[in-house]
Amino acid sequence: MRYLPLLGLLPLWGQPRWIRCGTMQHDSLMRALYPDWPRLEEYEPLIREKVRQLKEQAQRARTIGGVYRIPVVVHVIHNGEAVGTGRNIPTQNILDQIAVLNEDFRRMAGTPGWSNDPRSADTQIEFVLAKRDPSGNPTTGIVRWNRNTYGWNAPPYTSAYMDGTIKPATIWDPNQYLNIWVADLSGGLLGYAQFPDASGLLGMPGDQGMGAPNCTQGANTDGVVILYSAFGSALKASTGLTAPYHLGRTTTHEVGHWLGLRHVWGDQQPACGDDFCDDTPMGDGPIYGCAAGAPSCGATASLTRMVENYMEYSDDACMNLFTQDQALRMRVVLEYCPRRRSLLTSPALVPPATTDASLIDLPLSRDLCPGTYNITTVLRNSGTTTLTSIPVAYRLNNGPWQTQTWTGTLAGGATTNFTLTGVDLTTPGEYWLTACTNLAGDPDQTEDTTTTRFVVHNGFYPLYETFEAG
Repeated sequence: MRYLPLLGLLPLWGQPRWIRCGTMQHDSLMRALYPDWPRLEEYEPLIREKVRQLKEQAQRARTIGGVYRIPVVVHVIHNGEAVGTGRNIPTQNILDQIAVLNEDFRRMAGTPGWSNDPRSADTQIEFVLAKRDPSGNPTTGIVRWNRNTYGWNAPPYTSAYMDGTIKPATIWDPNQYLNIWVADLSGGLLGYAQFPDASGLLGMPGDQGMGAPNCTQGANTDGVVILYSAFGSALKASTGLTAPYHLGRTTTHEVGHWLGLRHVWGDQQPACGDDFCDDTPMGDGPIYGCAAGAPSCGATASLTRMVENYMEYSDDACMNLFTQDQALRMRVVLEYCPRRRSLLTSPALVPPATTDASLIDLPLSRDLCPGTYNITTVLRNSGTTTLTSIPVAYRLNNGPWQTQTWTGTLAGGATTNFTLTGVDLTTPGEYWLTACTNLAGDPDQTEDTTTTRFVVHNGFYPLYETFEAG
């Protein structure tokens, strides 16, 4: 987080208008809410060992591995302003911010994210706006929320209100998306993030074996929050930004936290602190402005501070690097933290098919009387093209397939009921009913088939609303 500090509390290096980051305060709040929320220091030996192993692999292969692509959804929280004005920031600002993330994380030549420092790294991590929403519908990866529609308080918002009210009401599955909220934040706050998987890794308290901690706590707040006037880049086409935090580096910094990075001075001020990365000089507090030549301390006292590191508090224009160890650390988090690892196989970056019909429900009673039934199914158009007919095939046990066809008008993303008529269940016994859509040109068969089990008895059993005896 970044706040407006009291003048008497200004740090030695620079005179900030804002305090850069409140991620550590957020982590303290989460540990207050969840007593078993582990301390950050508890997982450092584990992540350090994984970094060591990955570093050895990288040295042998002369690379740190393939490119990881993370799906992103941006939630714009506004007060009813027209799109492109005030808190309801322009779409261009969002596109520019995603571009900045990729320039910075990929150390792109010819951009402000390039550095010729030999310690700087291409993390080989990229960020892409989601192409499908949690229901499988097409999306731009941008969701605009008018707080008046949902009865939320008027802005600006504290982090507590964001975490307690707005995040849980708007979050997309954090196992499938990096959620970024852009809002008007109070107290001079520029941004904050939630550390990965409840600050947990392999071997943490709650570990269920196989390196998969129980990380359900904090699932409805996981992500990054950024002040709306710090989201985008004035070097591109963004508007409405406030210098010196106007080049998108607040988001780069907070996503670094979201991927497990610490502040380079280790948050142990006034003591000399360590961020557990061997190639970042130690420090006794944050650096503001562009304080080149600020001294380090402790074991790296002979070096100067790395003011250009994204995990410092320097002005946006002074930042331009992650180090090799920071890159390895983030990749370890992506590979071993369950709620980060699942992002690598998320379907959110796969555009919905043009033609895709799904059978999403087959609500049957488990016990029936003998008879002929009309059975209601639920169909969904999971594609982008309006459908006017959907063949539905079904069979009982291993019997022959029979087909009936729904007709009508079903827009993309919409659902409808369809009744299979005259299903013969006159013979008592145990049945497995399998039903599926059979639409020509449908490339996605994973959601097209549903199977359910039920028993036809000789005696009387109550019928359910979804059944009509014929």
